[in-house]
Amino acid sequence: MASCKFEKGKYHSKTEAKAHLRHDDISVENRKIAAKGNSNIDVSKSHLNRSLCGLTYREACEKYDKRIEFLDNTTNTNRRKDRVTLQNIEVPVPADLEREKYNRWINWL
Repeated sequence: MASCKFEKGKYHSKTEAKAHLRHDDISVENRKIAAKGNSNIDVSKSHLNRSLCGLTYREACEKYDKRIEFLDNTTNTNRRKDRVTLQNIEVPVPADLEREKYNRWINWL
């Protein structure tokens, strides 16, 4: 049974949040760059990566910026130094899940 992982997934600053978004960028170009420093990345499987929202790094950053700006402009502002602006949640894929079922499962999320 899969469970979500929340630990070490809180990001407080814009810099931290965007660094994480860049780390999670699944574009083929980004994977080729990352593979140079990480021998565990199999670039031949990069086309199988999925993004839940289907956003590029640039689009995710723009969406993040717009949301933070919107929240900062509400009457109930929370501009504390230690506020969490991004939460990462890891959802592991069951190891024995067939590719066809995986595609249906990931599209359901």
